Amino acid sequence: MSDDTAQNIPEHHAKTLLHGGRPLPPRLLYIGTQSVDALLLSMAYTTYGLHAVKVASLGPLELVLVGTIMESSVFLGEVPTGMVADTYGRRLAVIVGLYMIGAGIALIGTVPMFWCIALGSVFVGIGGTCLSGAHQAWLADEIGETQATPVYMRATQLSQVGSLVGIPLNVALASMQLQLPMLVGGVGFWGLGSFLLLTMPEQGYRPGSCAQRHAWQGMRETLRAGLHSVRGCGALGSVLVLTVIYGMSSEALSRLAPLHLLDTIGFPSHFAEATWFGILHAGAFLGGAVVTGLITQTTALYTPSVSYSSS
Repeated sequence: MSDDTAQNIPEHHAKTLLHGGRPLPPRLLYIGTQSVDALLLSMAYTTYGLHAVKVASLGPLELVLVGTIMESSVFLGEVPTGMVADTYGRRLAVIVGLYMIGAGIALIGTVPMFWCIALGSVFVGIGGTCLSGAHQAWLADEIGETQATPVYMRATQLSQVGSLVGIPLNVALASMQLQLPMLVGGVGFWGLGSFLLLTMPEQGYRPGSCAQRHAWQGMRETLRAGLHSVRGCGALGSVLVLTVIYGMSSEALSRLAPLHLLDTIGFPSHFAEATWFGILHAGAFLGGAVVTGLITQTTALYTPSVSYSSS
């Protein structure tokens, strides 16, 4: 959809999924949703490892299995959920994704058993794939790609702030009960999805053609073309293998780190364990932001400027 077409859509004619809703400006809605989403995820998951080890009593194998199940659900759900967003609308995909994430987080926090945590992780993974790309595509449909670019950047900045704010909220709730951050986070995602039911317009989306609706046939063709490309290029095959190996190693490290910290290393008695988890997450977040900023400045400093002269 072109920028001019998106900008010429009268906002007073916009509709929401629930009758009687009042649409909000897409820019404001996108930035607010992204920021709240980041805050809720940070608030729910900062002490997830502590909850999994202390409350659910998951062992090393179960911790890795839960992570593997979640990542597998993301991998398997990315293409089908993308097709749903392209065929039936980005708004529907975003709202369904928020409800699924909320249900998954609430299930993990409510029933501290391995299979319930695994099932909740599947909900969270598939819900994340519903949001992945669909929210950005919705904004581009509504206001145009050119106008959407600065909004993406602003939303990313405020999402980082939201993630940082969510850490002390998690610690405060976990200090009362370890399951409480996930319960509040799940309810928060349901609330956010319900809010979008009443406020999220969708005027720029155009349904796919009849050919696009043959989703499984298109998915098979895409998969076949991708495998053909990998077989025909050795470099692509090497990158694919390295990516799989890196993903497997990083998954084990991230999932087993809380158990190692609690059972092997331990924490000083100055603060509660939930507080230490919050400190570690905040330190990692701020350290990553500093390193990213230094890399960006260094890259800009040593990147040669290109000048164009007319011949």
